[in-house]
Amino acid sequence: MSEHVHVRLRRGLGVTEDGALTEESYCRCGATWTKVFVLDDGPGAGTADAG
Repeated sequence: MSEHVHVRLRRGLGVTEDGALTEESYCRCGATWTKVFVLDDGPGAGTADAG
């Protein structure tokens, strides 16, 4: 018997109506994942960290 290791392949990127970035991935076995990255709207949002 062998073990299956999921290999996440990128399906696509998108933006929700709220402005969050989404990343969709899948495995050839049929499993799917969606990551949501919510951006901070506070002071300094969108600026690079100089450190």
